[in-house]
Amino acid sequence: MERRLEEVRKLKDDNELILKSVGEGVVGLDRQGRVTFVNPAATRMLAQDSEKLILSSISDWFSTDELGVEPFDWLSSRAYEQCLLGDSFHQDDGVFAQRGEEYFPVEYIATPIIQKDDEYSGAVVAFQDITLRKRTERQLIHSAQYDALTGLVNRSLFEKILQRAIARAKRAEHCVSLMFLDLDRFKQVNDGLGHNVGDLLLQEVAKRLQSCTREVDTVSRLGGDEFTIIIEGVNYPDSAAVVAKKVLSQLSSKFILTEGSCEYEVIVGASIGIVNYPDSGEDVTSLLKCADI
Repeated sequence: MERRLEEVRKLKDDNELILKSVGEGVVGLDRQGRVTFVNPAATRMLAQDSEKLILSSISDWFSTDELGVEPFDWLSSRAYEQCLLGDSFHQDDGVFAQRGEEYFPVEYIATPIIQKDDEYSGAVVAFQDITLRKRTERQLIHSAQYDALTGLVNRSLFEKILQRAIARAKRAEHCVSLMFLDLDRFKQVNDGLGHNVGDLLLQEVAKRLQSCTREVDTVSRLGGDEFTIIIEGVNYPDSAAVVAKKVLSQLSSKFILTEGSCEYEVIVGASIGIVNYPDSGEDVTSLLKCADI
């Protein structure tokens, strides 16, 4: 019997050592979602002493939004429902843990604690900080939707935004104007002064185009020296002509471009075309075909 007890104590010590050494935060919960155990990784991630965490509710430290406005209600969560059924539950998005005054995104796995009589007595929640992964995901999404040189919307996102703009215009019975333009004499600048100066010019053009538009409008770069502007919420197609006049004025003014110790004065212009929903087409495909984009 003594040998058996010693084996049990050793197994318990080994298990505690494992829990203390893992990099993931581990929290033990009772039936009501109160914390009964925390490992060192959990205290580090939550920036709290274990004494403060023990017997507190998991809802005090976890939230379903990054501002901490909506607590993570354990007793009404899917994780709790699955644990009651004796199943584990994994969630890799939509839950945030508190660290000081801030919240960070976590991925977690909840595993039920089942007694010998098959009765649910609590759960073990293992979680990890996925801030870096989320940041990488956002960067990948941004790079897939925005032009790396100018920061403007790229062709892929442009078409989606245009589709949504048309849908809104249909409901509100408004017009959508699509202005497309390319730069005059850009090839001469790019070939004559070099690609670096050409890139500087495109960046400055992007800034000037944005200065001509409202927040609800969308400026995009399709590639090369081709740009578009989606003008939303206008009652008359002729409203786009006002924007076009501003654009032509901005792009016909000289550009001062500095590369290293060299400064260049560049003058370009732009060729502009305008198509309108619904007069020129009633969907993305027909508008782009009419614009020859």
